[in-house]
Amino acid sequence: MTALPDPDGVFRRYRPYVVLEGRAVPSLGTPDLGPGPVRFDGDRLTLPDGRTIVAPDGSFLLNYHGPRGTYRRYPVAKVISAFMQWQAGEEPSIPLSDFRDAHVIVGYAATGLYDLKPTPLS
Repeated sequence: MTALPDPDGVFRRYRPYVVLEGRAVPSLGTPDLGPGPVRFDGDRLTLPDGRTIVAPDGSFLLNYHGPRGTYRRYPVAKVISAFMQWQAGEEPSIPLSDFRDAHVIVGYAATGLYDLKPTPLS
């Protein structure tokens, strides 16, 4: 994924693919843009219902859901620990039901990685 800030420094846009050797290569989150296949046509991204959501620069505005804290976050160490507890027949420290029928996004955040970006919500 390539994210570039708007002129005011706030991150509002998402670029769902990069072009490598003349081919569009989608980012990991691109398949979740709608039910069914997503089609890449040059600099356009077309959803299964026919809507084109990409701007000429290959990005589109994100529909942020908020406020901050709307989505649960788990440190990966706690997720791994809960899985190991479950495998050992113990009660996991994180309820497995939290992940049932859910889309899970794995990411990282660390000040040293310069991953803290201003968004419209915070």
